[in-house]
This record gives sequence, structure tokens and C-alpha cells, in this order.
Amino acid sequence: MVRRSSYNIAVAGTGYVGLSMAVLLSQHNYVMAVDVVPEKVRLINEKKSPIRDEYIEKYLVEKDLDIVATLDGESAYSQADFVIIATPTNYDSTKNYFDCSAVEAVIELVQKVNSGAMMIIKSTIPVGFTRGCGRNTIPPILFLARNFCGNPRPCMIIFIRHVLLCPVMMPAVKRRKSSAGGYKGEY
Repeated sequence: MVRRSSYNIAVAGTGYVGLSMAVLLSQHNYVMAVDVVPEKVRLINEKKSPIRDEYIEKYLVEKDLDIVATLDGESAYSQADFVIIATPTNYDSTKNYFDCSAVEAVIELVQKVNSGAMMIIKSTIPVGFTRGCGRNTIPPILFLARNFCGNPRPCMIIFIRHVLLCPVMMPAVKRRKSSAGGYKGEY
């Protein structure tokens, strides 16, 4: 497929949240969907949804999407302008503890291979998690996408549109990437 897209976006995790965002964003951007489950990667590359969702299934088949699924997070993150983290976080109610190890692993790998990428966390994380990560992230490039409404789909669209298209955000993104080769085009 010929890349016709504005941004290279990696989406870590292809559950409902990650895959719906990957499909949505791949209409106008090049998206690499990263997962650790080979069967999910194979299905996405065959334009089949690994989860039951009418819209995702329809878009994969009918829309001209610029999306590729991969098991190779390092390669996907090294090319990304944005990394959307939508990995599972399991909550243990007996220990009152979120297991954020998958989120932490993605952040660590992105920092290793592409420290200029803007990271957006869509995973459920405990209060204060990003503050702790921001101290270890040079430069601090973590954003937490919060859902303030009952239906997550419109909230995700609003947040991503705001971050990727907002004229106030783009100069900051451009400044961050300029030291790592810069963006092509104007904002």
C-alpha cells in the first residue's frame, strides 16, 4: 500500500479500545497496530476483526484504511510520531492494585527506540501513574486520555481529533520532533 498519510501512528494493543482507535485513525494516517497475539495480528492483516464489533468489521472490509498489524513493537514505535497505548491493565480488588506492567513496558520500549514520539495513554491506570512516568520520561511526552461521557467512542474521537488537529498542540509536537528529524509538511 502506498503511504498517503499525515502521521505515523503506532497503537499498542488491539482490544476494543486500541483496535477502534487504530481503525478510526488509519482513515487519514498510517497506523501500525501492535499486539502480542499472533492470531489477532493475522486477522487484522486479512481485514478481519479479532473482536465482534459491527463498525470495526465493516470499516476493515469497506474502507480504504492505511493499517498494518505487527508483533514487532520495536519497529512500529521507532517509526511513530504518536504511540497510543491501549494495553490491558488488570485490577486486583483484593490487593487494591492495578497491574500496569504492559503500559510500563510500552513506555520503556518507546523511550528506547524513539524518545521523540508523543505517547497517549488510553489504558485504565491509577491516579498519579502519569506523574510518576513523566519524571522518568525525557522530555515528558505522556498524555492521559480521559473519558468524561458514558459512550467511549465519541470521547476517543474528540480526544484524538483534539491532539492531532489542535493548532495549539501541533507546535509543541513539532518542537519535540524537530530534534529527531522533524515532521514533513506544515501545520
